[in-house]
Amino acid sequence: MMKKKHIFVLIIVILLMILFLSEKDKNFIVIEDKMENPVAIIPVQDKFSTVYIHSSERQPWENIYKVNDDQTFTLMTMKVRSLGPGVPYNVEEGWKFYIRDGYFVYDNINQKFDYINFKLSSISPHFIEENGKKYNLVDICGDNADIKLLIKKGILVDIRRCLRWIMPRSRGH
Repeated sequence: MMKKKHIFVLIIVILLMILFLSEKDKNFIVIEDKMENPVAIIPVQDKFSTVYIHSSERQPWENIYKVNDDQTFTLMTMKVRSLGPGVPYNVEEGWKFYIRDGYFVYDNINQKFDYINFKLSSISPHFIEENGKKYNLVDICGDNADIKLLIKKGILVDIRRCLRWIMPRSRGH
């Protein structure tokens, strides 16, 4: 009986190693709650967008990010439908500004981030768009959720956080 258990454990370990080695260089968007527990993990290639409907203007606002090799991301482009609250009122040095397809486009922004914090609301829906897929963050995380968006590399995205997420109640949280 012990031999069967050892063989089973060995097979599981080998499968996990194969999975880890085949996915170790892939990037993931990790969405954490305010307690730093992972809420969602989204595979990402080399770029993604955050899209939201501006709460007062009721117009879409899209930020396009490039994923960096050091598990950071860089804001490359900002697209807005109108020039109201929160929109940059001047073009910073190095930025490009133009109008395309009904959007005011701020390009070549090159602002690097380790993470971004969001306060979600069903009044102003937030989405992540990646490789043709659209993820509704309010549906995933809940209305009025405080979240952090980061980039992590590898399939085993910080297993301690995943374990903390799976068993939060057992530690008295």
